[in-house]
Amino acid sequence: MKKIFFMCGSSFYLNFLKEILQILENNNRNIDIRFIHFDSINEPDREINENYRSIRIHDFIKTYRALDIYRFLRRERPDKIVILDKGSLLERSILLASNNLGIKSIQMQEGCVPDITMTQLQNKDEKLRVVGGNMSLLNILKQIRKVVLLYLIYVITYCHISKFILLNKNFLKYSWYVFRNPIYHTWYQRSEVKATEAFCFGQRDLEYFFKIEGYTKKEVTAIGKPEFYNLIKKKKIWDKNNALENINLEIRKQYGIPLEPPIVLLISQCFLVLHGFKDFTLDTKLKHIEELYECTSGSGYIFIDKLHPREDQDILRKHFAKYKDIYFFKDCDLNKMIYISDIILGYSSTALINAVVLNKHPLIIDWIPKYFFDLPYYRVGTKVSTKDDLKDKIKMVESGQIKTTEKGYRTFYDYFINVDMSNPPLPRIIKAILD
Repeated sequence: MKKIFFMCGSSFYLNFLKEILQILENNNRNIDIRFIHFDSINEPDREINENYRSIRIHDFIKTYRALDIYRFLRRERPDKIVILDKGSLLERSILLASNNLGIKSIQMQEGCVPDITMTQLQNKDEKLRVVGGNMSLLNILKQIRKVVLLYLIYVITYCHISKFILLNKNFLKYSWYVFRNPIYHTWYQRSEVKATEAFCFGQRDLEYFFKIEGYTKKEVTAIGKPEFYNLIKKKKIWDKNNALENINLEIRKQYGIPLEPPIVLLISQCFLVLHGFKDFTLDTKLKHIEELYECTSGSGYIFIDKLHPREDQDILRKHFAKYKDIYFFKDCDLNKMIYISDIILGYSSTALINAVVLNKHPLIIDWIPKYFFDLPYYRVGTKVSTKDDLKDKIKMVESGQIKTTEKGYRTFYDYFINVDMSNPPLPRIIKAILD
């Protein structure tokens, strides 16, 4: 029986992998498929149902009562390992072990990668904007626990593959990065390890995989994101059937949104100090949402905040309970919500690309910490730098003064989205996993 292991730092990524797991399960009965996560280290407060169809889903630490990934892989000998990143101590350990044991591996791009200049950390000011912050004592202790456990996994793995780890330059160099910058260490020395092969989205991502991740042209292939392929097909059907009115009615009834007022949709991001963003506390987040709400409520809009999966929906709903026409959703049909919205706000979430695919022109909020990539640079989004600027830009979107041109969209599509509709990405990924 063939063994395929999907190994991720968090069970959060199960949502991204469900379609792949379902296809593998439906079409190949003689396969042992496991989704192995490390929530007990990375997200100890997260709860997950340990079953998805017939696929085994479990926490590595809780199930195997050990930190030794190398010994586990040597005993299990999977035919293929699939990972979604390779920068953290955990993914490095998985790849160091699998490469040493001769186990094939695949790295799949899950979300937008940062701009190359950011990951190279050439700009000291930019690094200080993103790293650090006033973390609470509890969060500091949680972060210390997390880094210590992940570092132990890294050390144990290196002890298996190198007799004299204190003389190993790669080990010493990365260890220095970890202790110097325990929150942001994942962006350093990413070319230390590589999967057997990798799949990314588009040309921009290829450049990142070459220059930052260390892959060669033969090792990485740009195939587009399966989600974008599905969304492009879905949009064609919606447009052909003039489905906007029906979808608008469906979504508003489903989520209890009034039928008439236009919608401003914020595609949120998790910017709290816990994730390394300087001074962006929960109070800062609440004040920021208040500012955005004030910019739109006077113009007759309903304000909807589509929360990041790691954000707390209950805290936000409680804080804004007395506010009129403001809604917070964590679990909703994001694409339909985008499709019916009049104004899209965001920062740098991958979901903003969904908005571009759906012919929306996002307004990018630029007065809080920047994150991964810059939609306005590609002319498919527009920056707003102040509250007054946001009010003005909303009016310009309403009047049609701000919109994405056909040329801008095509350039972005070719460079970033990169979906060949005649050669869909998902079957190519399934084939690579099974080969």
